[in-house]
Amino acid sequence: MLEFEITESTALLEEHYPLLQQMRDHGLVVSIDDFGTKYSSLNHLNHFPVNNIKIDRTFITAIHVSSFYETIINSILYVPHQL
Repeated sequence: MLEFEITESTALLEEHYPLLQQMRDHGLVVSIDDFGTKYSSLNHLNHFPVNNIKIDRTFITAIHVSSFYETIINSILYVPHQL
């Protein structure tokens, strides 16, 4: 299995959507890396031709510092599953 990771800021460029869709159509797993660090938009999640999102490390490492980060992570995880 081959996985292609693309940063969130690059994935947001609509000109990349057809290529990302072709990659998925050919069996590649397409993942957004560092999600939540740049221009995150929950609206874009409905249009991204991706299989996975990888939450940025800054949220994960701070989860024990504040319940705020746990809430953010849970929200990020909930929305894509619903879409």
